[in-house]
Amino acid sequence: MRYYPGGFVDADYRAWVWLASLVIDVIGTLTVARVEWRVSPSHFAERFALIVIIALGESIVAIGIGTSGLQRDTTYALSVVVAFAGVAALWWAYFDFTAVAAERALRRASPRARGPLARDVFTYFHYPVVLGIILYAVAAKKTLEHPLDPLSEAGRWALGLGIAIFLVGFALMRFRVVRRIAWERLAAAVLSLVIAVMLDGADAIETLGVVIVILVLSVALETARLRELRAAIRAG
Repeated sequence: MRYYPGGFVDADYRAWVWLASLVIDVIGTLTVARVEWRVSPSHFAERFALIVIIALGESIVAIGIGTSGLQRDTTYALSVVVAFAGVAALWWAYFDFTAVAAERALRRASPRARGPLARDVFTYFHYPVVLGIILYAVAAKKTLEHPLDPLSEAGRWALGLGIAIFLVGFALMRFRVVRRIAWERLAAAVLSLVIAVMLDGADAIETLGVVIVILVLSVALETARLRELRAAIRAG
C-alpha cells in the first residue's frame, strides 16, 4: 500500500486505475466531440506540443537516473551520447515537420470538421506518440543502468514497442489528414520491434543504438522524399 495525493492506492491496482482513466478519457472525448466546438488551431497545437516536450523532458531525466551509477569512462560517455541521440531523433520526428503539418491541417479545416479533426489527430493519435516516448524512457533507463549487459526482455519490449507505437501514431495522423500511408514510418515501426525483440544476446547499448539508427533513417528518408511539401508547409 502506498500513499498518493487523495488517499491510498494498492500498487497492484495502479495499472487498472490508469486503464480506467484512459477509458474514461477516450469515451468522454468521443462524446463531447459531437458538439461543434470552436478550436483555435495554433493554441490547440501548441498545448499538445508542450505535452510532447514534457514527455521528452522526462526521458532525459530517466537517462540521467540511469547513468547515475556508471563510472565516468568511455562507456559512460558513449551511453549518454546514444541515449540522447534517441531523444533528439524523437524530437526531430515530431517537431521538424509533423507538428507544423498537423497545425496547418487544423487551420485549413472547416469549422464543422475542425472539432473531429482536433479530437483524432491531437487526442487519440497523440496517445501512442506520448506512450511511445515514455516506453523509450523506460528502455533507455534500463539500458544505461547496465549498458554492456544484454537488455532484459522487458526492456527490449519497451524499446521495440515504444518506437513502434510512436511511429504508428504519426502514420495514423497522416492517413487521417491526407489519406496517405507513411510507409517509411510503418516499415521502421515493424523493423524496430522485430530487431529489439530478436537482439536478446547483444549488449544493451548496441540494441538501443540499432533501434535509434532505424528511427533516424526512417525520418531522414521521409524528409528527403517530402522535401518540397515540407518546405511549402513550413513556409506557410
